[in-house]
Amino acid sequence: MYNKFLSFILKEIRNMLSLTQKEFGNQIGKSEISIRKYEKGDNNIPYEVLYLIISYFKIDFFKMGEIIKKCKNNILELKILTEEELNDCLVLFAEDLIKIYQLSPVEPADVPDDFNQLEKELKKILGDYIIGYLTIVFKNELKKGKSLKSPTDEIKNIQNEIIGYLNYSIENKIIKVKDKFLIDSSNIFSQD
Repeated sequence: MYNKFLSFILKEIRNMLSLTQKEFGNQIGKSEISIRKYEKGDNNIPYEVLYLIISYFKIDFFKMGEIIKKCKNNILELKILTEEELNDCLVLFAEDLIKIYQLSPVEPADVPDDFNQLEKELKKILGDYIIGYLTIVFKNELKKGKSLKSPTDEIKNIQNEIIGYLNYSIENKIIKVKDKFLIDSSNIFSQD
């Protein structure tokens, strides 16, 4: 069951890269026949191969999220797995991804109750970024002897807009995928 799920992930990665099975195999040191068997689900895809593919092709966590979403929809549409089986596979895959991306589950104690300090730090970072960005944008004018003034109120407005957008965007995305964030932590490292 999990291998069937991984076969869809592997094929989606290969298609995303616009590589043939042979080209894909050559890139990771596997034969075209091996790739074909992995994609058909005939051969188990070892963790090491999964790790190699994600590392070699530099598939970041967010791109992997897109791949998972597409595969999940395809698997359900084609009725390859039931929703319950798919959810079981997603838990197993999350465990593998935690190892590959070297993530740690978020412990409730790590989440601050009050975000005021975080927001202050973010505003400072954004302020520095905005000034740096303006310096780059206006570098030709600065070379001509002009100086960059810091319109504090305007920078604060930009900071607040960015933070508001980030909060809104994060909340909407989390609501859509909250089940991906909430995992049974008792199962995370049980497959050693």
